[in-house]
Amino acid sequence: MSGSSADSFFEDRYEKLLHEIEERRERPMTADERASAERAIEKRMSEMQEFVEIRRKHERKYLAERPLMVSFLAALLSGKTKRSIKAQIEANPGDFFAVQHLSFGMWLRNQLRRAGFEYDAMTLDNVWSGLLLDALHLPKDQIKLPPNLRRKLWNIKLLNSVRRSPGKWRMSAFACLIASAIFLEILHNSFAVVFSLLVILILASCIWSYLDCMQASR
Repeated sequence: MSGSSADSFFEDRYEKLLHEIEERRERPMTADERASAERAIEKRMSEMQEFVEIRRKHERKYLAERPLMVSFLAALLSGKTKRSIKAQIEANPGDFFAVQHLSFGMWLRNQLRRAGFEYDAMTLDNVWSGLLLDALHLPKDQIKLPPNLRRKLWNIKLLNSVRRSPGKWRMSAFACLIASAIFLEILHNSFAVVFSLLVILILASCIWSYLDCMQASR
């Protein structure tokens, strides 16, 4: 969202409100009706000013966080996904963002929210396409994320991986249980049974998630 587009939006809303106020004031009214109308006008003006202030605050925050948002999306999307999106945009440059606004665009906006980029729906609706375009063309060596955002990125990739292929995770857990049972049958020790089972499950889950996330990031 550029400053000029935001200013234009506010000016349009303000002009409409002023036009509505003038229409109200031109109507024939009694003194009580006019006093009531003036109070309603003052309330509307106050609400409009508050709305404008909130929008400007969100815009300033967005401009400060925009480079991080672009880097986050560039790190989140795999190389294969980026190539597919670029091809779709080149094939339908005018239609891609309109068609994808409520599907891929909504998914993208939700990922930004999960990463901690909290904005109202109007702001994200206006900026997601520009963020995506910049992320598609951001070189890998220019992706810069602070440690806390890297951790969130890892957690999001891991959760997406589980949602994308839950069957693989169930098979992995089942295989670990079988391997653990065979291993623990040899030990014949109750403490070793519990401890070894936990260690094997944790290690297997970590290795599986690491490999899956590395595959998704290619």
